[in-house]
Amino acid sequence: MHNSKPTCLICKEKVSVVKEYNVRRHYETKHSEYAKFSKELKTRKLDSLKSELRNQQRLLNSSIHSSSDTVKASYSVAMIISKRMKSFSDGEFVKECLDAVVKDILPDKTKKFSNISLSRQTICRRVNDISNEIVVTLRDQIKYFKSYSLAFDECTDISDTSQLVVYIRGVTESFQVKQEMLNLVSLKDTTKGEDIFQAVMKCLSDNGANLETLAGLTTDGAPAMIGRNKGVVKLIMDEMESRSIKNDLFVIHCLIHQHNLCAQVLSMNHVMSVVVRTINFIRSHALQHRQFKELLNELYSHYGDLVYFSNVRWLSRGKCLKRFFDLREEIKSFMMHKKMTLTELNDEEWMLDLCFLVDITEKINQLNKELQGQDNLITNACHQVKAFRMKLSLFECQIRNGNDQHFPTLINLKSAIVKFLQVR
Repeated sequence: MHNSKPTCLICKEKVSVVKEYNVRRHYETKHSEYAKFSKELKTRKLDSLKSELRNQQRLLNSSIHSSSDTVKASYSVAMIISKRMKSFSDGEFVKECLDAVVKDILPDKTKKFSNISLSRQTICRRVNDISNEIVVTLRDQIKYFKSYSLAFDECTDISDTSQLVVYIRGVTESFQVKQEMLNLVSLKDTTKGEDIFQAVMKCLSDNGANLETLAGLTTDGAPAMIGRNKGVVKLIMDEMESRSIKNDLFVIHCLIHQHNLCAQVLSMNHVMSVVVRTINFIRSHALQHRQFKELLNELYSHYGDLVYFSNVRWLSRGKCLKRFFDLREEIKSFMMHKKMTLTELNDEEWMLDLCFLVDITEKINQLNKELQGQDNLITNACHQVKAFRMKLSLFECQIRNGNDQHFPTLINLKSAIVKFLQVR
């Protein structure tokens, strides 16, 4: 029987109607020569045909299983390529590496691994399939949300296109929490509160999320998000009010932006301006940059280059300052060779300010990292901010008393100065 239909063991044809008359007619019409066989010969022939059919089915099942494994492997590689944000064409490079490894370690499995398709077109299809499956699964989960909250942030990418990312976090009746990126929307025109509001509402409509179960909003704290009259939050509240939805929205804003702005209040521009100007002088010209890296190589420096500073990348300030301090002697030598003497590097007071800025920026960056991350509750963020404020009070008190134990870079410089004076 195959798919509930009798199958002839001799010609492999299927009989459409499961009745004795139809089976007998097929046998007498197409295989009447077997009627002359003895009972024993018929039995042997029947066993032989059954065995042949079982072997064919076993071979077919094995082929299907093998094909299923290769397709699954292809999806797994596509998932990794997508997560690592690599080019789809990298699948061909992965396939080449995979073939080389299998050839040396599992030569008998070479053929099986060679059947894994990782071409650019295949990876593209696999990623699309995965994306569609995620969307379908998420939309199905949203149907069972008893309550959900949204988080959205707008930023400009390297092509000067504004990108709005929308996250959703919901809870089901059985208290299962689901969190996923709902959509990434490109804003081609203006990025006013009304534009973002329309994009968010369309996103909710496309994914079957109702405002009736919306419980909270989290934004990046930008004026377009929290504006009193035309901010996204206000527009969403007005929309809920127009639909007679009386949910009390719990609205919070990302405090990392404010934290970064507060950190800039520290008046150390006389240090930062010199550092940025020097780094730009070295790195902005190809010849000077090559010469500086060669100098570091000749001096067996621990680092191979300086780090650019960018206001957009908040954490780059600490890395930039730390690298500048660690390479201060190499920078001094290089600038003297270029007849661009940095008097600040010989100024003890300026160097102490640099060390202090390196240490305090590193502590601010550490707080910044602690405030980020998945599943970080707002209560934890509040505790971390309060703890940092207490630390600042402690640091201030200790510095006033001449205790700099929490400022390792400052201690390092003082030790270097003491050794220099002892040598002299």
